[in-house]
Amino acid sequence: MDKDVVIAFFKPGRTIELGTATVELLREVGANAAVIMFPQGEEWHYYRDLNGNYCARNQNQLTNCYDANGTLVYRFATDANGNHQIVYV
Repeated sequence: MDKDVVIAFFKPGRTIELGTATVELLREVGANAAVIMFPQGEEWHYYRDLNGNYCARNQNQLTNCYDANGTLVYRFATDANGNHQIVYV
């Protein structure tokens, strides 16, 4: 996931250029979250956590969270049993 996308601010209905790809903002979810659809049909959910980090979660529930400088702070995923696993970087 491109960290520059994660830490950007989006407005509903707007498209965002990512190199040669264009992504579409599907909807905003409150003030600090949005849902993005990529050309390949992959949907990502963007939000800010309680510490102000910028996070992106895909359809497989894999999440990466970055600070305002774009540094990966932590990631988490759901294992086969439905348990969340958090890894701080």
